[in-house]
Amino acid sequence: DVRKVALLALGRIGHPDALAPVIARVNDPDRDVAWRALYALAFIPDVEHKATQVVADKLMKDPEVRTTLFATYALARFYDPNGAKALLAAKDHPDYQVRKNAVLGLAALENPETVIGLMALAEDAEMNIRRLALISLGILANRPVLGEEPPEEARARQEVARRAQDT
Repeated sequence: DVRKVALLALGRIGHPDALAPVIARVNDPDRDVAWRALYALAFIPDVEHKATQVVADKLMKDPEVRTTLFATYALARFYDPNGAKALLAAKDHPDYQVRKNAVLGLAALENPETVIGLMALAEDAEMNIRRLALISLGILANRPVLGEEPPEEARARQEVARRAQDT
């Protein structure tokens, strides 16, 4: 299907002009198209955070594992506090990768509500989730005051987190 390939290409190109057409495909009746739209959104700059609520709604309403996987992946890369509620809900998902994406997204948001979510994930049944949550909490604990980080350090840390997600 051309739509599937086009969505992946738009995500790969990552141009902000692709944002609106890709958002429009998040609720496509063809699940494969919707999944690719969610994945593509993770790579398209969204300065105005237009995609966050659409992706968060999709995550909260569609329990299918690939939907939650791609939605948490996108939310983790948005760095938008408006996605916190959906990421917090994903911390209890049975799929390991969904919970991993939730940890990465919550760690990037750095607010008290997400720290509580990370503390819960530090007790996850899966060792790698616990480890990632504890490392994230340790990094956050080294901040002078939660949320007070020079912009260049925040960008560098976000880039490190983004690269960690891609592995």
